Amino acid sequence: MAGLVESAAAADSRGACSLVSPSGARVAPVSAPIAPVVPEDDRRSVASLLEEQSEAMSEMRTLMAAEPLYNPARHDDLWMLRFVLSHVPKGGVASAARAAAACMKFRHENKLDDHDVRRDWPRHGTPSETYTQFRMHCADDASQHIVFDKDRGVVSIIVLKSLDMHGLATIPADGMRQHTRNFTEWLFQMCDATTRRTGLLTKTVRLVQMQGFKLAGFSRAFVKRDAQHAKEQEDYYPQLLASVYICHAPFWVQGTWRLMRPFFPSRFVAKMDMISPRTNDKEAKRLVRHVAMSDLPECFGGENASWPCCTEPGVEPGSWAGDEGAGAPG
Repeated sequence: MAGLVESAAAADSRGACSLVSPSGARVAPVSAPIAPVVPEDDRRSVASLLEEQSEAMSEMRTLMAAEPLYNPARHDDLWMLRFVLSHVPKGGVASAARAAAACMKFRHENKLDDHDVRRDWPRHGTPSETYTQFRMHCADDASQHIVFDKDRGVVSIIVLKSLDMHGLATIPADGMRQHTRNFTEWLFQMCDATTRRTGLLTKTVRLVQMQGFKLAGFSRAFVKRDAQHAKEQEDYYPQLLASVYICHAPFWVQGTWRLMRPFFPSRFVAKMDMISPRTNDKEAKRLVRHVAMSDLPECFGGENASWPCCTEPGVEPGSWAGDEGAGAPG
């Protein structure tokens, strides 16, 4: 596991590794892998992935060393591994190195390596006007981002009927682009910290609840712009998203999806799955890969009767991950 950097940064009071030192120069080391949280937990260990990709990683280190922004104390093997896994199968190591170099430039320009934002979401860096407008068009349960288990990734729950897509489409594009970037960075830091502490490559999962959503609430302008912002971020955050589950979709959605599908990143589309977990036990059990049945809300076929799922801030198990008070937005 050459290249993994030792760090003086200790686990914080809640058990999550610090991502950066006070100088912003060093990341936490990757721990030995823990046992799977449940039998269905199929996350790969970082150690096994590094061994599997050893040849590509060796070449990647050589290419990265020539980059002016490369800092081995920050851009360690785990950081490079994500680009290798995402880009080498189709474009080779050179493609992975180009994407990593572009990411370093992006992070440098936006000073993303200087701040641990895990407890600052959702307001960190987002213009107050944009944040206020965003909240105006979302009900309290519209966008919930939850850490049910400190050893697993963030579970994002999106309730489409609680989003005013037409209203969201009126928010200036630059503000929403920054909001999307800040949220994606928050997700990355949350999953990166869990990966380093557990030794398992941890990603986020998204549950999109479509029950009760009507065609009149659909805004092509909003979806197209949201997809564009996602594409802009995609190469800067490889290996972040595990799956997107579209739940209880009405009959007209498949036709609409065929029209909107070309606007979304191909890797996003490949990870999508349409299921009805509330009425299909087998499909509900597929979600156990990411969240325990005891934590999964009843509307997704689980046993958790609370809705919204929690009203307390923070990143503890079963809590909103980062907002203050009820209704953590995304």
